Amino acid sequence: MEKRIIPVVFVNEQLIKIFSELIDTNNLLKTFKFKLANYSQLKKYSKEILITDELAFLELEDQKQNYEQIYVIKISDSIKSQGTNETNISTIFAPFKVKDILQQIEKFDFQRDTQNKRKIAFTKFIYDPTTRILSDKEKSIRFTEKEAKIFQCLFSSKENFIMKKDLLEQVWSYSQDIDTHTLETHIYSLRKKIENQLDLQNLINFREKKGYYLNKEIL
Repeated sequence: MEKRIIPVVFVNEQLIKIFSELIDTNNLLKTFKFKLANYSQLKKYSKEILITDELAFLELEDQKQNYEQIYVIKISDSIKSQGTNETNISTIFAPFKVKDILQQIEKFDFQRDTQNKRKIAFTKFIYDPTTRILSDKEKSIRFTEKEAKIFQCLFSSKENFIMKKDLLEQVWSYSQDIDTHTLETHIYSLRKKIENQLDLQNLINFREKKGYYLNKEIL
């Protein structure tokens, strides 16, 4: 079986040296192998796992939602970076052992394998609520936590339609009196994101007096 490639993007020379030596022993890794890459080469590889350091991660900030899991290696306190609440980003602090990273990857693989049964299959697309990724054979999109909650509320609605106040309550736990502008802004952004990245037009729709609904036929 061909091993899958896990791209590694570093700025730090010490980490480059460590992983260069590890790549020479790739035959010891059963299911995957590491590949040192630069920013422009990332599009060639799977969007499953990415390993990077803090400086490289700052350059990849706009791509972080494209990956199921990112491991950021922090080796210096002199680099000040903002914290993140993203569930797909884990920080590994130096000093570290390479086996710690391998164990993290094996844990990720195990969790994903055990959660595959939870995936929701449409006609063309598959949605994974654990990773918040909607994908077909060629394209994929990763939702933010709020976007995922909105999407899941829409496709799981028993009445097909869901009123604004009900969607607000389920996603934000707001009362009926809350301004709906926040919801409308999120819906607008989610529509554009789906249209631009998946080329799906009119997936999320609104009908007066009935509410929002999902056009499941195009999924």
